[in-house]
Amino acid sequence: LIMSPTQRFADRDKEQKDPVKLFDNVYSVGAETVCSFLITTSAGLILIDTTFPETVDQVLDNIRKVGFDPANIRYVFSTHAAADHYGGAGRIRQVAPGVRIAASAEDWQDMEQQMKNLPAGSRQIPFARDLVVTDGQSITLGDTTLKIYVLPGRTPGALGIEFQARDGARTYRALSNGA
Repeated sequence: LIMSPTQRFADRDKEQKDPVKLFDNVYSVGAETVCSFLITTSAGLILIDTTFPETVDQVLDNIRKVGFDPANIRYVFSTHAAADHYGGAGRIRQVAPGVRIAASAEDWQDMEQQMKNLPAGSRQIPFARDLVVTDGQSITLGDTTLKIYVLPGRTPGALGIEFQARDGARTYRALSNGA
């Protein structure tokens, strides 16, 4: 069965899911079938995965619903090279022009190939290679440091991202596993 992009994504508008505060600085802002996590820092916002091109505006609305301005997104991390995880990054860049889009070298290569071959009618907004992250690298934004792990499996360059999740006076190590 071959479906047109219009048929294939006809139900994406039914993917709306309310945002959930998981920790004081971590929110689930994704769609019904794809997670997207917002990490708030003292110097801006970090978004882990953007969901589909067709649902990224729902993610942006969810960020607003929890009280933040998507224009303050400083980093987007794609945990792996599947359009349901990176497909909205081009739209995020329209809203937050200075955002850094991060992925591993292996997944950048795969995403670039996919973006060259977008089907007619695709709502994905292509974007250029930006921040290439490596295993063991740390990235700090304000009061939050992320440690990057390259975890081949789901894709050759899938990422695990470790960060601090705060609950009152307690801080926990959290890990987005890139699945």
